[in-house]
Amino acid sequence: MDTRKPGGLTRGVAISAVGNLFPPVAGLVSVPLLANGLGVFGRGEVAAATAPLILAASGLTLGIPEAMTYAISRRRSDLRYYLVRGLVVLLLVGAAGTGAIATLAPRLSDGNADLERLIVLSALCLVPALLGIGVRGAALALNQWHMVSADRIVTSVLRLLALGFLYSTGSLTVQSAVAVIAGATFVGALVYVPLFWHRPSYADVSGRIPSLIGYGLAFWVGSVAGTLLARLDQVIMVPLAGEAELGIYAVAVSLAELVFVFNNAVRDVMLAVEASSPSDARVAAASRISTAFTIVIAVLIAIAAWIALPWIFGDEFSGVLPAALILLLGAVLGNPGSAVSAAASARGHPLLRSGAIATGLAVNVAAMVMLVPPHGALGASIATALGSVVAGFTSLVLMKRLTGMPLRSFLGVRRSDLTYLRTTIGERLTRRSIRAQRN
Repeated sequence: MDTRKPGGLTRGVAISAVGNLFPPVAGLVSVPLLANGLGVFGRGEVAAATAPLILAASGLTLGIPEAMTYAISRRRSDLRYYLVRGLVVLLLVGAAGTGAIATLAPRLSDGNADLERLIVLSALCLVPALLGIGVRGAALALNQWHMVSADRIVTSVLRLLALGFLYSTGSLTVQSAVAVIAGATFVGALVYVPLFWHRPSYADVSGRIPSLIGYGLAFWVGSVAGTLLARLDQVIMVPLAGEAELGIYAVAVSLAELVFVFNNAVRDVMLAVEASSPSDARVAAASRISTAFTIVIAVLIAIAAWIALPWIFGDEFSGVLPAALILLLGAVLGNPGSAVSAAASARGHPLLRSGAIATGLAVNVAAMVMLVPPHGALGASIATALGSVVAGFTSLVLMKRLTGMPLRSFLGVRRSDLTYLRTTIGERLTRRSIRAQRN
């Protein structure tokens, strides 16, 4: 598949979007299982026990998976060279991270001995989780969108089936829920096994390739900031507001994460495609189209939540809806900067993305400290939304300085965008019709 062609790019985004849809949908379906099976305090304990693992799995990659995507996209013939070296680094970092979580567990659990033990046990999944993320970076570089989607689908389905079985048999406890969620961080990586025998036949792109560590660390600054922006709130909410508020906020986050389905697909594909074939027009169009889809998805989620939340969760989770609406608004307003950040990284400027996200994180942390103690889950939602908006807008400003493109080129929807979508969809339907007639 040649993702330099419009159809190839669209196909990559479409396949990635399908894979990205499963984790938030499975998470959303599992929300009532966890909430009704464990109650608000039990749900909060599960979130507190698994948040350090999820935070570390996202934040301790050192940017190595993205560096592998960038390097392999430009030097396909060196797949094994970059893959082996990247995985060795992730193995060492994962071992160190596991020890760090175990050391911090007494403070993160706020003196709760049972919670401390669960935090330590879940941390044992960190090494395989990091290795799986690393291999995913290589798969993205090779345009193996089906593999990446299969990883996410398998992980989500197995996690949901396990939780559903535990709930239906009356075996769902805080301990069993933590075991399922922690194990789900790496089980889907088994789909990448064929990648180790993959022989890429693509020609190399001219130009110097930075070391995995050098590029990765530059990218990692933004990855850490982005992970903290998305996950730090759940890690520190128990000391700031207690398990009950964390339980409410965790449900709101599960709802809001659905809005990133299309956005994340565009980001993943843009990193690989822009590394081999940069295009300002494509970046601007990706930002506009992604935002349009995000708005539609956010409105649908808001309507569904307003209708369904009261009878699914009851009065105990009445604070979920306003928190979720604020998170959805923040996701929409910060969305235009996502594709732009990925494109900047693909062009060898990962620090641009890192600076934008770090700026958003600073705003988020300050707002969390001020808003969470008096307002709980609602305050955390406002803080997260503010951080997302600031990070997105900063990305646009920095990209404007890099390319000279006006800010308005990344916003709104143009007639050319609609024409592109109509033409691409029409071409794909025509090809499917031809194949059906041949069969």
